[in-house]
Amino acid sequence: MIWSKCYIIFFCHLIFLSLASLPQARAQSPLAHSSVYFRTDIYSLDPSAEALIRSFMQNLPDTGSFNFRILGYADYRGSVAYNDTLSRKRALSVAKFIEAEYSDRMHRILVLGEGELPPRVNVPLSEQRTVSLETYLFRERSLKDLVKGDVGPMDEIVLEDLHFQPGRHFLLLESVPVLKKIEKILKRRTEYYIEIAGHVCCVGDFSKDGFDHDTQTHNLSANRAKNIFDYLVRNGIDSSRMIHKGYGYSQPKAYPEATEEDKDKNRRVEIRIIGKMDQKK
Repeated sequence: MIWSKCYIIFFCHLIFLSLASLPQARAQSPLAHSSVYFRTDIYSLDPSAEALIRSFMQNLPDTGSFNFRILGYADYRGSVAYNDTLSRKRALSVAKFIEAEYSDRMHRILVLGEGELPPRVNVPLSEQRTVSLETYLFRERSLKDLVKGDVGPMDEIVLEDLHFQPGRHFLLLESVPVLKKIEKILKRRTEYYIEIAGHVCCVGDFSKDGFDHDTQTHNLSANRAKNIFDYLVRNGIDSSRMIHKGYGYSQPKAYPEATEEDKDKNRRVEIRIIGKMDQKK
């Protein structure tokens, strides 16, 4: 047997569900799941690992694009900071490969470095150096669904009437009651771990972010997400339940932007469910 520089055991157990049987008002389970294991201190993929990921992707149902949740882990050796960085690099190596090879099968992708794998009984050290790869159907949910708990990993909560001032990271005055409503719901549904995702309009280039006239920087979407995050923290939502990220113009809801309404749809912040807090490291 030839051992490559990046010794990866990739075993993949696919759990394919009939699309017709998926509940539309309940938290969804992964459509498919696989795990990639790494040697100590290794985070890059070698050709054999890439071939196995291709096999995993090719076995997904031919039903369009999917959401991906990619979680990286490390073993307990090394410092906390080192393991956090290493686990994220491992997750990113898988994510970048999928983005490069299968962009047409990808709707959304979430990449997190979770640091050290939570302690488990009888889990070999080699299996703690892992990346968990999960695929989900794209689903948009409402705040009502969040109130009822009818949401699951990678679901997107549509925040209607939450609009921003053009070129700024501040909300329009009429959107403040919507933010207060979100605050109340998150205080009630304390079990969810979420991402606050910021977006912009009017850029035209999918690889770019907007210009923030308040900060004089080209990271408007990130500032919008951070503004919502900061408001929620100030008003009692635990910061450990949330992350925030700006996506620039990479995920417009309306394209091309033919009307002011189209621009308003893209000038937004969304809430994405990462998972439940009891599943978080």
